[in-house]
Amino acid sequence: MEVTRRILTITEVFAMLRSVCSRLREFDSLKAEFCIASLESQLGTAERELAEAKSGWASCNEQQKRIAELEAQLSEARKAAGQGDRMRAFWNAQAEWSQATFGLDSERGPIGPLKHLAKEVQECLSEPYNAEEKVDCQFLVIDAQRRAGVTYDEHMDACFVKLAINKIERKWNKPGNDDEPIEHVRAPQEPA
Repeated sequence: MEVTRRILTITEVFAMLRSVCSRLREFDSLKAEFCIASLESQLGTAERELAEAKSGWASCNEQQKRIAELEAQLSEARKAAGQGDRMRAFWNAQAEWSQATFGLDSERGPIGPLKHLAKEVQECLSEPYNAEEKVDCQFLVIDAQRRAGVTYDEHMDACFVKLAINKIERKWNKPGNDDEPIEHVRAPQEPA
């Protein structure tokens, strides 16, 4: 009964998101289009996963867990939809500048930006409160993703999926020293 009620709740959220998307289409603005694209990307991913959850799992507990994950992802997607237009605009502007400055994606792969990222991380470690150094890292992550053939929507979908994994599926070690990383708990055979 609980699973059915939760599936109905998600179905109602999908209907609401579709309604919001169609109302946004009435406005002729770039911001509305970016918001629509972000919502539709997240909605499409969640709908596919919800269809899998409804049809193929053996136990109610597994279904309940996956439905909870999907609800969390939808909630995060709704919160982020308002910011999606700025991030997409940045992704596109960075791509245009990077390709004009360093060469087309078809000419250069992701290895160069990743090697540069390793250097920038060292600069961040020596200046941990310098926001500009961390922005350099973000530029390089985006550049490496795009040069590896990953689209903005694929990147953002992967971000939300990873966030759900970190929040739902992983257990985390307790914080210790401020200057040491906090990693998730690993199985004995799992590499660090």
